[in-house]
Amino acid sequence: VGSLNDLPIEVLPSFKATYLVTKSVFSEGFKEIIFGSGPGTFGFDWSRYKDPGINQTQFWGVRFNQGTSWLATLFPTTGMAGAMAFVAFWGGALFLFLRLLLLSGGKNNILANGILFALVALIFGAILYPVTLSSALLSFLMIGLLIALFFAFQSPMTRAPSAKLPYSDFLNEVESGQVADVTIQGEQIFGHTRDGRDIATYHP
Repeated sequence: VGSLNDLPIEVLPSFKATYLVTKSVFSEGFKEIIFGSGPGTFGFDWSRYKDPGINQTQFWGVRFNQGTSWLATLFPTTGMAGAMAFVAFWGGALFLFLRLLLLSGGKNNILANGILFALVALIFGAILYPVTLSSALLSFLMIGLLIALFFAFQSPMTRAPSAKLPYSDFLNEVESGQVADVTIQGEQIFGHTRDGRDIATYHP
């Protein structure tokens, strides 16, 4: 039976070493600053620009194919354009999810909160750790979940309500406790009943 001591040791370039490689790639010219040396070329960049002091260590012959994290690797390989697109994508995904969560009106709270924590953990993982097959698969899964939530939690204005009530009937349902939540948009009032019906009315 193996022990914890038998597990392989994970070795990655430090943040400083990754920064030095990135700085050297950017020094090649304006094109490299914007677009980098090319996707999947960190190992080549490492061979050319690694700190000479590493040659005096046991890692002198190791060719690292990634930097200290997924995001840090994007700077030398895809340039500022790729790294900023990565940040904009995950920042936009987080913003979209929070917006959809607010529009849900508390509906499916457990599912939504679980996905929110998973999304935040994935973003921090991309900042702190290199990309793996698992993190890449989780990224695609998260995209699918966000698309599904978009249709599940879309604004009441974009959905055709199943019941249009006179304002007096709406008030009666509110007083009887049948209305679970409401959204007021100008003179329009949208909501959900406790039995799952969509309702809409106009404030006179």
